[in-house]
Amino acid sequence: MWRIGQLARMVGVSQRTLRHYDKIGLLVPAAVDRTTGYRWYGVAELARLERIRGLQRLGLPLRHIADLLDAP
Repeated sequence: MWRIGQLARMVGVSQRTLRHYDKIGLLVPAAVDRTTGYRWYGVAELARLERIRGLQRLGLPLRHIADLLDAP
């Protein structure tokens, strides 16, 4: 598990971006510490983030990316 800052540095996005993705429901953390509010991300979230970034490179807007990733 990685904290938000660790994941952001690893993947090359900002913490602000990850918070935005959480707010819009695109990338929800695996866990949130009730005391500190720290967001924790696991391997599944890392894989989803890589898919998000790949689709962004193709020029898709976030709302379309969410639809694609959540489709059955």
